Amino acid sequence: MSEWISVKDRLPPIRRALSDPCQLEGKEIPTLYRSGEVICWDGKRVSGSIVEWFHGQLPLSGITHWMPLPTPPAE
Repeated sequence: MSEWISVKDRLPPIRRALSDPCQLEGKEIPTLYRSGEVICWDGKRVSGSIVEWFHGQLPLSGITHWMPLPTPPAE
C-alpha cells in the first residue's frame, strides 16, 4: 500500500493544464493544473478526488495529503 504524500512535499502528477499564465488588471494569473483521480486527506476525511492548484501554490480544495489510487480489480 502506498504511503500518504504531503502536498508540501509533492503534488499529484499533472493530468491537464487548464489555463496558460496570463495578465488580468496588471496581475499575473499563474497556470491552473488538474490531476487525475487520487485519494485525498483534508484533515477531516478521506475521499477520492481530482486535485486542482495554481502553479507554485497548494491545492485549492484544502487537501493536505494524497496517494495514488490502488490498481483496480482484474474482474
